[in-house]
Amino acid sequence: METASTEYGDLYIPPWDNFIGASLKEYGYYCNVEQKFHHQMCGLLNKTIEEPGIILDIGAHIGSMSVTMGHGSSATTPWRHSILAVEPQPNNYAVLCANLARNNMLFNPVIPVHGAIIPAMEVSHATPLATIPYLDATKPFNSGAVPLSQWEDMTDEVGVAYTYAYKYTLSDLISSLDMSDRDVLYMKADIEGTEASIIEDLVTRNGRTGLDPVMFVECNTPESLDAIKPIVDDLAEDYKVHWMAEPYYMSSFDKKNIWNREIWSINLMCFPEWFINKYNFETDAPRFEDASDMEEVVALTKKVVRNV
Repeated sequence: METASTEYGDLYIPPWDNFIGASLKEYGYYCNVEQKFHHQMCGLLNKTIEEPGIILDIGAHIGSMSVTMGHGSSATTPWRHSILAVEPQPNNYAVLCANLARNNMLFNPVIPVHGAIIPAMEVSHATPLATIPYLDATKPFNSGAVPLSQWEDMTDEVGVAYTYAYKYTLSDLISSLDMSDRDVLYMKADIEGTEASIIEDLVTRNGRTGLDPVMFVECNTPESLDAIKPIVDDLAEDYKVHWMAEPYYMSSFDKKNIWNREIWSINLMCFPEWFINKYNFETDAPRFEDASDMEEVVALTKKVVRNV
């Protein structure tokens, strides 16, 4: 397996990964602004909140962001919190574990979880296992961009056999690890269209236990925006929500554009009132209400980001 040297550690890159892995090999990072955000946010929370908490990386893929989060601590501030890295695809999960071990953070502070997070409302009619195809490692594929609901349809194209992953609600996963008394302090969710329901479950869960979580969620399609908007509206009293958008390739890279076109990563940053007040937090990032679609988010971002 090839390796990539990144700002936050060396990573194994599987042969089938022609998107995130390709970016890590060519540029040394994948979504550099997002990586820095996760690193700084997890470091800040670890340094300033003493009571043990939980950080979630839902849709951990091969661990590039989990490793970034795990490097958020320092020699003078050991990890107080547990990072749960959740990934359902077994091929990706195996590389995730290898990358955590390579960076000396397997189980401390990052606990890998082979499973899929489902909305609490689906529990009554959900089977306990998700059916997932193994990937054919000889076929390049963006294995981090397929919704769980579509895996079965993709089997003929990329799979050679079926396997399974446990389904968890957030509360069940946290309970299974004997962490029910902990607050979720931070969540990164990249789960291909089901982020909205997970936001709702997490805010409900933390509302019963303590602090509202800081959340970073993918929102890069009209469908995901339609699903998330009413939930963001409900959060308006307790949260400030901003866009983070960045192109996968910037001219400042001074290297070839491996995608040969302009592609953007678009996410939402959700900051609870306690976080804003505690850290006097401010950001120039566009507010959620400033853009009504993906094109407006990109246009607003281009006004403040050079060399894109």
